[in-house]
Amino acid sequence: MSIFLDWVEKYRPRSLGDVSGNSRAISDLKKWAGLWSSGIPKLRAVVISGPSGVGKTASAMALASDMGWDVLEMNSSDQCTYDSIKNIVLRGAYADTFDENGNFLRVSEKKRKLIVVDEADSLSEKMDRTAINAVIELVKNTKQPVILVVNDFYALKKRIPAIKSNVLQIRFDELDKAVLIKVLDRICKTENILAGEGVLEYISENSNGDVRAAIIDLESLAIGRNRVCFEDALKLSERVVKKDIQILMTCIFRESNAIKAKNLLRNISEEPGFVIRWIDENIPYEYTNVEDLKTGYEMLSRADVYLGRVIKRQYYGMWPYANEMMTLGVCLAKTVDRGSHGHFRFPGRISDYSKDMKAARASICAKLSRAMHMSTKKISQDVIPSLRVLIHNDPEIRTSIVKDAMLEQKELMFLMDAKRNDKTLKDPKILKFGDNAQRSGVMIPETSKTIPLKMPNENLKSGTGQTTLF
Repeated sequence: MSIFLDWVEKYRPRSLGDVSGNSRAISDLKKWAGLWSSGIPKLRAVVISGPSGVGKTASAMALASDMGWDVLEMNSSDQCTYDSIKNIVLRGAYADTFDENGNFLRVSEKKRKLIVVDEADSLSEKMDRTAINAVIELVKNTKQPVILVVNDFYALKKRIPAIKSNVLQIRFDELDKAVLIKVLDRICKTENILAGEGVLEYISENSNGDVRAAIIDLESLAIGRNRVCFEDALKLSERVVKKDIQILMTCIFRESNAIKAKNLLRNISEEPGFVIRWIDENIPYEYTNVEDLKTGYEMLSRADVYLGRVIKRQYYGMWPYANEMMTLGVCLAKTVDRGSHGHFRFPGRISDYSKDMKAARASICAKLSRAMHMSTKKISQDVIPSLRVLIHNDPEIRTSIVKDAMLEQKELMFLMDAKRNDKTLKDPKILKFGDNAQRSGVMIPETSKTIPLKMPNENLKSGTGQTTLF
């Protein structure tokens, strides 16, 4: 009986020679692996970074196959405590092992196994300080090759600053359209699928450089058929690819592609206010011409005004104007190209953000996560932005949320972006519920040793059976 494999798995590269695109990254990976043949290299770990679906994890596994290494893998579904990292990863990094045939492999005899930590940037968000120390120990002292796979190296570096100087960084980029077409054409020939004119080009364009997405789309169109026509391809839904803030900054300041910058902003998983702070921080370093600087700040200030009206009036028709001012406006303000390179500066105002406010955000996410049965990451990205607008503009909703989620005063202060002496925070109802929250001991595990209690209100179940705060 044959086992069905989806095409992503079926055509996964088994050797680095089968990996499409990113030839320079593949070459760097081979060189690093070659160093392990003669001992332990200076940089014992590699961070492979890049967008989803470009072959990062597949390349790590292909490397192990080429080198004859066994693989020990850990990903974001695993626990992220010190003990789990020590038992799974650190033990594998130091101890002798067995290969798949049961043969004993000694570290002292240069017998290797590859340790792959997949989605390391997502893992780092779950880690406490002891777990972070375990990762640092791993990359510094491992006796086995280690590869950390991340989408956003900046996020990993921000969470674990010491990692930057102790790893080799290898970047995988989105695949060119021409490369994707070759991959899809090869699959069509193997599967005896006849692709009509323009089909592979359309799929490649729609995938945004994501080879995994392109293969999935092709399989969805071809399953049960031997021919795919262009009309079928048009039924594919548009794929939205999340971009990181560094790519957006590059597009605004260095590529001078205003339309591309505007479109990229739609795919950034950040609040517009956060993006404005990034632009504000980097304009003085990117725009050296006085007139460019003046015009750029004028455009940014207008964007800020529009966003203020969105929050104050709850009129979201202003949002597109703010987006255009901060992308099109700032981008077109530049007339003199400085030719700068390197990473953009993280906003100082955010870097200096108080520890209390960071703890408040994490505490809110933890409380709402329990009440709404969502991950804290989802709460942070999808719920808090809307919640801030509601709390700022509707006193009744504000009181209800403080009561149901048992928010403390500092947590409400964070949501409202208010100062300690704000009159709203001194509302007797809010003070009453805030006092109850402090006495209940409901705090986040990372910032307090207090054991979290269950949510205090007994009416979290709505009539539809869904959990709700309101």
